[in-house]
Parts: sequence; structure tokens; C-alpha cells
Amino acid sequence: PHYPALNLASDPTAYPSHPRSIQDPNVRSLAWLGNLTYWLTLAMLDLGYRDHRLDMRGSVQGLMLGPVLSLARALPEHGTGLPFDPLSMSENMCPSRACGLRGARRLAHEAIASARKHEAILPADFPLAPIEQAAAQLEEWASI
Repeated sequence: PHYPALNLASDPTAYPSHPRSIQDPNVRSLAWLGNLTYWLTLAMLDLGYRDHRLDMRGSVQGLMLGPVLSLARALPEHGTGLPFDPLSMSENMCPSRACGLRGARRLAHEAIASARKHEAILPADFPLAPIEQAAAQLEEWASI
């Protein structure tokens, strides 16, 4: 009872029209939001380490322990797990800081828009604030 095991889909993806795509559109939308938030986390880590900015740690922890954790707990109830789909951007998001910031800001804005669009199906414990805080931090970094 302390360590439940669920029979989940093997290697699911939130990419539509893929042979292993999550079939239920609502569940796929939640998984896609999980991908966006995870990619945003990785982008912030990349930028933070490039710029030697330790102030990214709070945002990264907030994303992982907030939205990502919420979705990772909710998706198994629908027969799938968080897909952690690859973003296909090779070793890093972009070769330059400016490009990395643009990409991270787009991810943040898309994650916010997706969360608002799918608000009715989000888990009850899903926090939007960590994504909004990450977006604000990225705007601040862009002005430096």
C-alpha cells in the first residue's frame, strides 16, 4: 500500500499523430503541459549555468516540485505517465544566450497559455504560479 504500482502505457508520447501518442486528447494535453514545464526547467538550468546565476535554483525547484510533480502524480490515474518527450534541440537549446532566452521565454508563455486553456482538466493541486514566476525571471534576465 505504501508503494502502489500501476500498469501504465509503455513509452507514451504527447506528440499527436505518433504511433505511441496518448489517445485521450485531454490526457495528451496534460502530458504536453508536463513536457512544456519540464523543457522550461531544462532551459532555465541551461541559462542559469551558462550565466553562473544561482538565482535560477528557486525557479527550477518550484517548477519541478509544483507543476511537474502535480502532473506526474495525476497522469497515472489516466493510464499513462509523464512522457518526458525529447525537444530535439541537441546538447543545448541554443548556441547563444539571446537565443536561449528567446526559446525559454516562448516555452514559459506556451506553458502558461496551455495551463489557462486546460484549466478545467488540470489536477486540483496544479500551481500556475511557478511557471509565471519563471517567466518573470526570464524577462528580468532578458533585460540584463
